[in-house]
Amino acid sequence: ADECADAKYTTVILSLDPPTRILYRSTSTALEVMMESTNVGWIGFGFASDGTEKMVGNKAVIGILSTSSSPVGVVRKYSLGGIDPSNVVALAGEEQTLVNATFIAGPSTAEVQGGSRLQFVKDLVDGDEIIPSEGKVRFIYALGQNPLSFEGGHRLRSSVLLDLAPCVDFTAIQEKRARDYKRSLRIHGILAAVAFGFLIPLAIAASAARQYLDFEICCGKKAWFMVHITLNTLSFLCVIVLFVGSILSKNAVNGNHFKKTHEKVGLALFILVSFQVITSIFRPKTSLAKKSMEKSDSDLVIDTFEDEKGQLSSQPKSRARMMWEIGHKILASVILGMAMYQLYSGLHAYGRIFGQVDSWITAYWIWLGFALAFVTFVIYRNTVSFAKAG
Repeated sequence: ADECADAKYTTVILSLDPPTRILYRSTSTALEVMMESTNVGWIGFGFASDGTEKMVGNKAVIGILSTSSSPVGVVRKYSLGGIDPSNVVALAGEEQTLVNATFIAGPSTAEVQGGSRLQFVKDLVDGDEIIPSEGKVRFIYALGQNPLSFEGGHRLRSSVLLDLAPCVDFTAIQEKRARDYKRSLRIHGILAAVAFGFLIPLAIAASAARQYLDFEICCGKKAWFMVHITLNTLSFLCVIVLFVGSILSKNAVNGNHFKKTHEKVGLALFILVSFQVITSIFRPKTSLAKKSMEKSDSDLVIDTFEDEKGQLSSQPKSRARMMWEIGHKILASVILGMAMYQLYSGLHAYGRIFGQVDSWITAYWIWLGFALAFVTFVIYRNTVSFAKAG
């Protein structure tokens, strides 16, 4: 540590919910770390040997209280053999090579009013664990729900890329990276709100309320049909930009894709929206050719429906078209439900980085209330229309 005794620490904000940060500096042979959070629970920090945020199979430095009567705990190196707490095992005594290791958790610490702090110095070459002395290096970290036990699981778990070089302060670089990431998240949130909060619901509403938009506006096509197509096209473009932008911004931060539920649902939503658009472009024709009609009536369904111009027709409809329309409506409902979830989970993820988002969550529930009220109205209207027709 004397090699960089006068070097400044690099500060990295890890989370705003709960507020968590790490201060670190490195020499050519050692890494000094101080991680603190307002969360009162155990703290873990380790080298991601495989370059991902996967914790199982790695080793970690963990600070935890041994008794509730003292805010000063113990710090050891552990092997992360599995998700279950019983698989988190302290290494043998000769492998406990940490220097100046301390852990404090309780109502107050030296740096944080109410929280936990882990501090230690470890060798970069530590047994079979070799941490590069220079470059971008991935580390895993976690906050526990309980300061006395691993039971209760994680309050927070993720990974972070840290720039390492002997005696160099990377705070400015880390801050720029954080600003760029936050900017990309703001754009991501705006596009998601536009696509999932307005365009997709309004496109579905235009189709559901077609009787109120039953007039021609362009090329002999009905207003509801043009509104439906236009809004869906715009929403698909937003979804493409959302998807590509999220991958690029993730690459700049940690490169871990589709690890969390929000990311996995986003991938599924992108696939479903793309499928919906492609099958709409190549949808079956509304009616069979005349020769096909003469060959068999088994593929025809006599119904009143909208033709390719969005106009009512009472011609025989192909069974393929009928099945497509049913599938189109079901998939639209699934997409809308997933979009609602994405907006809600996205707001909470946004809050962990930017702070309080209570007003936005309130706006979300108001919007959701209007959406559900509209769906209820459409179902009621269709039920009444069906009853009158019967």
